[in-house]
Amino acid sequence: MLQGLRNMLKPLKQLNTRHLVVLLVLWTACVYANSLNAPFYLDDEVNILENPFIRLTDISLDTVSQAAFNSPCPNRPVANVTFGLNYWLKGYNPAAYRIVNIVFHVITGILLYLFVETTIRISREKGRYGSAQGLAFLTALIWLVHPLQTETVTYIVQRMNIMTAMFTMAAWLCYLRGRLASTRPAAWAWFSGMIPAWGLALGCKEIAVALPGMILLYEWIILRNAPEVRTRAPFWMLATTVAVAGVAVLIYTDFSPLRAILSGYNHRDFTAIERLLTQSRVILYYISLMIYPHPSRLNLVHEMTVSHSLFDPPTTLIATGAIFAAVFWAVR
Repeated sequence: MLQGLRNMLKPLKQLNTRHLVVLLVLWTACVYANSLNAPFYLDDEVNILENPFIRLTDISLDTVSQAAFNSPCPNRPVANVTFGLNYWLKGYNPAAYRIVNIVFHVITGILLYLFVETTIRISREKGRYGSAQGLAFLTALIWLVHPLQTETVTYIVQRMNIMTAMFTMAAWLCYLRGRLASTRPAAWAWFSGMIPAWGLALGCKEIAVALPGMILLYEWIILRNAPEVRTRAPFWMLATTVAVAGVAVLIYTDFSPLRAILSGYNHRDFTAIERLLTQSRVILYYISLMIYPHPSRLNLVHEMTVSHSLFDPPTTLIATGAIFAAVFWAVR
């Protein structure tokens, strides 16, 4: 299998990074070109069409802060501001909004390419894969044009997802480059770039709070065994990011995380435990969509029956067991 992969990547060895990035841009643009003139729909209406605060007629501190913090999702001010800038430039032209989404999506793919290429290059097992550039290109290409990305890219309000991924990837790449830097000033420069990038990610969607955990896993799995990394992990940086993540969680939840989580279920017809149990089946279903994204299996809204216990339905126990087994196998 690895030999087949190496043979498939051989033609890409003749191309440099600039050529591969151009291919990523062109391929993605071709895939999403026919989506530009689709209308606004669902949450686009609340967050964009019916949101008076993004209707910027001039750029000032007052108008930008109103767009950021008075919009329906005040916890995502950075994304809100981009909706306002879109309106300021082109009004309610859906094509203009989607072009911005596609641009952010492509930038994220390029950052992913650079991250994967660096990771393979410093890995002890890099020789198994042949071309680090080729495998990184293939990874970024699949990620960019995979059908599962369609909703995030073409559903305008999901720009919040795209921008979170983009800034999180930028922050993670800054951390990696800082760990590989040959001089202390260069390392400090890269680490300093990580902080604002992560802050922007948090300003797009709360899920960016997971970055410190991702970095800790990356340190454990990749960097501790990488020959190119000759220095110890900057404990102060890891401790600071974990502390900032904790503070961000407290701020977002008004310093009462448990109450904030449970209060969200007062108007739902399922409990937090039932949602947690159901998610095990959702995760496996989405993994199957990554492997087999047939159009008949894709939908904007997937209907999933609620899991009331591990045995109701029985597939809940199977899904939960599969996830725990996968985690156990990965750790070993």
